[in-house]
Amino acid sequence: YPQLDRLGLRWYAVPVISNMALSCGGLTFTAIPFNGWYMSTEISVRNFCDESRYNLLKPTAELLGYNTSTHMSLWKDRAVLELTAAVLHSYQAAGVTMVDHHSLAESFIKHLHKENKLRGGCPSDWVWIVPPLSGSICPVFHQEMLNYKLKPAYEYQADAWMSQLSTNNHKFKKNSNLVKLATNMTSHLVTKCQKITILYASETGRAESFAYNLQELLQNAFNSKVVCMDQYDFEDFKNENCIFVVASTTGNGEGPENGQAFGKKLYEMAYPSENMKTICGTNTSQHQHTSQFSLFDESFHILFSVFGLGSKAYPNFCAFAKSINNLLKTLGGKEIYPIGEGDELCGQEDAFKTWSQGCFKAACEKFSVKIENQSTHSFQLRSEDYHVIFPEIFIMKSLHE
Repeated sequence: YPQLDRLGLRWYAVPVISNMALSCGGLTFTAIPFNGWYMSTEISVRNFCDESRYNLLKPTAELLGYNTSTHMSLWKDRAVLELTAAVLHSYQAAGVTMVDHHSLAESFIKHLHKENKLRGGCPSDWVWIVPPLSGSICPVFHQEMLNYKLKPAYEYQADAWMSQLSTNNHKFKKNSNLVKLATNMTSHLVTKCQKITILYASETGRAESFAYNLQELLQNAFNSKVVCMDQYDFEDFKNENCIFVVASTTGNGEGPENGQAFGKKLYEMAYPSENMKTICGTNTSQHQHTSQFSLFDESFHILFSVFGLGSKAYPNFCAFAKSINNLLKTLGGKEIYPIGEGDELCGQEDAFKTWSQGCFKAACEKFSVKIENQSTHSFQLRSEDYHVIFPEIFIMKSLHE
């Protein structure tokens, strides 16, 4: 893969550690540097690919031509494997010492057996020792370890900038008053924001994760909350102004276990004259019955949008989400944004990203919330941005009482 050169990746030849303390003979030496050599996966997997570090996993996979729209392609595994091979080759070509994770794992097992024989044990941190690549095919994965402390030892110490005594003489009472004022202002603003409820039904937890990602996007401009369908109180239903639904489909088009009661209740509200034990992929748009709400409340016009998760490898793709969508229409609801569908086999995250962006923009337009310095066409979110939404870009155009 010569195209890896385009990334321009470089790393240090020798790891030099200077932020640890040596505890020996009852004394602690806080400035004792030491060095060693790298294991390949420290650089290729942890430094280059960790989300909290350089986060180059997806750019690398895309550069290598892997399909990143579905986990079924195993693009993450293939990308870190090629990066690890590239790191090993690079260090060997430069004549710099480097060890692969398999050799080091085998070496540690020999050391562990030797220590157990000579000293009756060896303190080991399983999480630290098992490499981030190859997992169970490394012998250390299957080795039971006990982590305890022996001296002398290198110990982690607090960062100097965290333990340095502050010269700031602000009094506690003054600081607490500022915090209280800021909290009151924030609470007041949130209560004035338009309320949006996000409902989810999830079998494996993916729909739930998507629902919270949507809340992360909405919460800077709206008073949003996430509720599982089986915990939702239908007494609140008539008072909702806007709801977003994220629901997966299981089996032959049925809803997840934590969404079936909600679907059944919704069906009974829409078609009170019919009896239905469970909801699946029924095309409810074909029914012409009058709903419970239209009989008693002509003013019921809830705004909503639905996103369905499913797999086209199975029949009745996203059937449960489609049924929820049709039932909300039957009850008099109005789609604030068209239904979205995410296929597990291809592009599910991208489909959700497009749908969530559309819902956010539509809600902002409907409730007169302005997105400062962003146009409706240029506003984009990357998957890693779902947890980094900056409040300062949102300005309330009007506060609804």
